[in-house]
Amino acid sequence: MRTYSDFMPKVEYNGVLISDITHRFQLNDKLKEYADFYYKQRIELFQTPEQVSDSLYGSTDYWWVICAINDVVDPFYDWVMREEEVFAYAEKLFDDVNAIRHYVDTEGVQYPENNLEQTYEPVTELENLINLNDEKLRINTIRPEHIRRITKEFSDILKITPIQKQE
Repeated sequence: MRTYSDFMPKVEYNGVLISDITHRFQLNDKLKEYADFYYKQRIELFQTPEQVSDSLYGSTDYWWVICAINDVVDPFYDWVMREEEVFAYAEKLFDDVNAIRHYVDTEGVQYPENNLEQTYEPVTELENLINLNDEKLRINTIRPEHIRRITKEFSDILKITPIQKQE
């Protein structure tokens, strides 16, 4: 079976021929056409896209499909992070991780400012990142019976482009 890097166009980088992963981002819209084949699944905090692929499909070869249908471009920051990674990321992003980012009402609706009665709950930058990270534990997955067909269609769709040179 061909893997992701097998059917990606190649680019020369520092004298080495590598897969041109920028083509992956063009696949996102096409993959979304298959939304009927998706289902939501809760993953564990420690699971990588490769581990999810292996547990669902019996192979790590479909990690890129998991990433594409979940809009994961940067696996370090777009995929779920461990708690200590979220804290370190927050420290890197914000001068004050405890600064108020927004407010929420009892139904979770966000507001940039508190209401006159001051009844909305403040959400700090750190709390916001933690909440966003928790949301990443529920991912889209492709039903196992459709995964081979979808990857075959994508390998057929991709056009082989000439080798590009690093500028």
